[in-house]
Amino acid sequence: MRNMSGFAKKLFPFIVHRSLFTVYSLLLLLPLSLFAAGTTVTLDDLVATALKKSPDLQSARLDVEAAKMRLKSAKAGYLPRLDLTANTGGSTARFKGDISQDAALLAGRLSVSQLLWDFGKTGGTVEAAEALQKASGAALYQRVSDKILEVKEAYYAVLKAKSLVRVRQKGVELRQQQLYRAQKYLKAGIRTIIDVSDAKVELARARRDLQNVRFDVQRLRAALERAVGGAIAEGAYRLAMPDLVWERLAERLPPVPSNLQALTGFAWRHRFAIESLKHRARSEAARIRAVEGEYLPTIGLEADAGAQYVDDDLAMSLPENDARGVVALRWNLFEGFRSDARLEEAKALHLKAVSEVQRLKLTVQEEVTEAWLALKRSEENVRLDSVIAHTAREKLHQASKRYENGLADFLELKSAQQDYIAALAALVNSYFDTYIALARLDHAVGR
Repeated sequence: MRNMSGFAKKLFPFIVHRSLFTVYSLLLLLPLSLFAAGTTVTLDDLVATALKKSPDLQSARLDVEAAKMRLKSAKAGYLPRLDLTANTGGSTARFKGDISQDAALLAGRLSVSQLLWDFGKTGGTVEAAEALQKASGAALYQRVSDKILEVKEAYYAVLKAKSLVRVRQKGVELRQQQLYRAQKYLKAGIRTIIDVSDAKVELARARRDLQNVRFDVQRLRAALERAVGGAIAEGAYRLAMPDLVWERLAERLPPVPSNLQALTGFAWRHRFAIESLKHRARSEAARIRAVEGEYLPTIGLEADAGAQYVDDDLAMSLPENDARGVVALRWNLFEGFRSDARLEEAKALHLKAVSEVQRLKLTVQEEVTEAWLALKRSEENVRLDSVIAHTAREKLHQASKRYENGLADFLELKSAQQDYIAALAALVNSYFDTYIALARLDHAVGR
């Protein structure tokens, strides 16, 4: 130090500080560097994993399988029915004159029946089961669409938080520079100690904000893993992060569809939830036909054959073998108004299903409108926030120069720094909100 020139003596603390600041910045980035050492995961990877591992989708798939089995059960009404019965026991008969007769019995009977015509009872039941199977399939696809939206929202929320980490790091960097500058000005007698104290407070706040947003990243990562259905790459992963340049975010916006009416029409034709309700309405209509068939007879073919062993004493009164075959007509004439009640219930459920379709179409129209407006709003916000961020950066540069030249106090500089960081945070929020709004619009229209 003794051999240094005066200029070098003044420059040395600055070099030391800049070196320390560089080390501090690297320490701030160290957790992100470690995080980046794992597997890179894209949005497509997350969606594919969610569709494979998500337990709620597995539940919906089991609903489809159950609907298939109900249809198979309903179709069994068209097939012949085969029954085998066997019995064994004994009988006792007492006649006049105290004459009694005991006998042992062993008998077996094979019966077969085949439906010929039942005026729509079985056909309506089968049609109702087929429609319910299609409704379950459409509901499964709707759950898939819901899951894709859930993953997209969680994914973009994590990217937003990670981008806000960069913003808060920028805030720490500005406060760190200001603290060093205030300390140098105090030493030179240009500024008072209050500027140093203010700078320390602002630096502590900036570090707190950075720490909070880092916690948000971890919390949102957990939410993403829940949406996917479990741990991703055993926790050793990093999300594919776009290389964002804040000044050019407005240039990277996705295109916004212009025809809202066309989007609504597309949604009415392609939303799986609407398709599911339509199939349920068809199922209830088929159920009405099945119940109406209960007022008419059932015609079927019946045949059975039996064989039995009896004691010799009863050989003349009971046959060893017998068989019969008939075309049978069965017509229930009165059942305590049960068919009437079932018919009215079926009609009410059909009207309810039809009204649910109309209600859902109105709900979908509202969802499409809200998602489209949110996308338009987010897009405009990105453009405006880009202008605000650019202006705030220029304002910060001007305030820094004024402060260095003694034309402004620390409050003016602090306000400019806060405005700049807030503008960057608002720009990041608006940018990722645009992609979230786009995902919700895709979900609302059924894409």
